[in-house]
Amino acid sequence: GQERITSTFMVPTMIHMLLALPGVDRSRLPALRRLGYGAAPMAPARIEEAMQRFGPVLSQGYGAGETTSGVCTLTVLDHVEALREDPRRLASCGRPYYETEVRVLDDEGRAVAPGAIGEIVVRGEDVFAGYWRAPELTAEVLIDGAYRTGDLATVDEQGYIYIVDRKKDMVITGGFNVYPREVEDVLTTHPAVAAASVIGVPDERWGEAVKAVVVLRPGAQVSPEELIALVRERKGAVHAPKSVFRTESPSTTGFVSESRVWPPAVRFARDALDRSLRAIPALVRFKGVFVTDEGGFRWDLTGDAWQVVPSDHRRGSACDAIARVGSDLGGALARVDAARATTLLILAGPFA
Repeated sequence: GQERITSTFMVPTMIHMLLALPGVDRSRLPALRRLGYGAAPMAPARIEEAMQRFGPVLSQGYGAGETTSGVCTLTVLDHVEALREDPRRLASCGRPYYETEVRVLDDEGRAVAPGAIGEIVVRGEDVFAGYWRAPELTAEVLIDGAYRTGDLATVDEQGYIYIVDRKKDMVITGGFNVYPREVEDVLTTHPAVAAASVIGVPDERWGEAVKAVVVLRPGAQVSPEELIALVRERKGAVHAPKSVFRTESPSTTGFVSESRVWPPAVRFARDALDRSLRAIPALVRFKGVFVTDEGGFRWDLTGDAWQVVPSDHRRGSACDAIARVGSDLGGALARVDAARATTLLILAGPFA
């Protein structure tokens, strides 16, 4: 046809799907000038692979619903220079836009030194005024007009910000802090690994043990010992997983039935559910909130922890609560690499 796409935006899962299709490369997309991505982490190894396939067109954006727009960008030129001079920069979400103040601060509100870990804090005209009818939740994240994102990050000498992980996702094992994304980025450098998710699981000796769930490329094989050794070599013994679960398809195997073993994007969706439920004053008892992915697998985002006793049993309030949760969670899933969600099912009751 005469009309061709010149600019588009994709979440990382969509780019992964393109990379899995044989024959989809620059020759099939000759008019493409910009392929923006964001809303979820993307491993540097996959970014490099996408650049090799599609050419110098990738750009990344970082922001949040609470900032109402992107606040950082890793431009097309940044990607090209990183690939040529320092591929480690592909792990960065970029530098702040001029109209927004973005800083990485410690728990006392002081700017961290280059390489030290702190929390991304955003201040500016684009920052939201607060969560609707949720003053306590607002007070947790909005301090003196600045939004504390909950994203842990470092910053380098040139001002590039590198997201380490969500505060809630940090694994504490044997008294040491392990950030899942750092381990995931190492695992995805192995040629047999298409995607990886790292979590903490209860352990009598260590408190929490690092567990890796890896999605293998079609027909690929790799032993758990090889992957553990790879992480140990790159990051050290503390970061090395104590166990590895391997699968060729994340939507057809049993590991996702364990509520603790979710990909990072599904954990993001759980955080969105958390915020939504805490913001609703009158709740019904939620029997389950499920997301069904394109492979037909149903992810349970609730479990026993979110069977909330209602403070108001009226049918109107119950329906309003269900609609609110559905809207909040659906909006979050639309913005992230969340199990490629196609169906949102909420089961609730009782109704008076």
